[in-house]
Amino acid sequence: MRRPDMFRKIERMAARTWPPEKEVELGAWRLRASRGVTKRANSVLTAGDYPEGDWLAAAEAFYREQGLPSQFQVSSGSPEGLDAHLEQLGYEKIVPCWVMTARTETINRNLGRSTAGFETDIQMDMQEEWLDRFLDMEEFPDSRRPVYERMFRSIQPTKGFFLVLLEGETVGMAAAVAEDGWAGWINVVADQRYRRMGIGTEIARALTQWSLAQGAEHTYLQVIEDNEPAVRLYRKAGFERLYDYHYRVKSE
Repeated sequence: MRRPDMFRKIERMAARTWPPEKEVELGAWRLRASRGVTKRANSVLTAGDYPEGDWLAAAEAFYREQGLPSQFQVSSGSPEGLDAHLEQLGYEKIVPCWVMTARTETINRNLGRSTAGFETDIQMDMQEEWLDRFLDMEEFPDSRRPVYERMFRSIQPTKGFFLVLLEGETVGMAAAVAEDGWAGWINVVADQRYRRMGIGTEIARALTQWSLAQGAEHTYLQVIEDNEPAVRLYRKAGFERLYDYHYRVKSE
């Protein structure tokens, strides 16, 4: 598979881990809106060739109707020249991120065995306890609950929701999806009160074992570029940076 095709494949798989409340096709692109909760679910997925017609007017009209700023997710899978064009139009670049990938067996070998004392609870469907802990650890307001609940319950690929416990207390969590020989890790978060206890590594171990059980030979994840602790953990596990993406939002 050519690298641009690979980028677009991963972009589309990643989009299915975060289904928006409203989605409209615009050629190969997708206009997404979810009451402004998260950038991914409220931006244009541009992993494909330019749509026919005035795609900019169509996108901006869609977001006006939603009462949201016009926003594009721009990646290495986007059409050539899109990022520069949006910049010229006054769209601000925000939240640069990396997509990192690895062979799942490599991750498993690099991380080694589980540390004594940790337990893992894996649910195939999201439970209220998982959502409670997610909102709490991320320090998100409860007003976001309806959007996240609908989003997580709407994920179509095979999915798993993870709680990592230490002496009965939840200290880390994550979710993952699996499809077409790939696993995608999302929402990896550790309780900041338990720093330097190997929680991130333990979460990664649990995700790796689940990914292997689903037949995923390869794993991908998305991480904010300046999240140094997470990047260090993923590099230690064997992940390498494959490509970048960011958002372009219309300045008012």
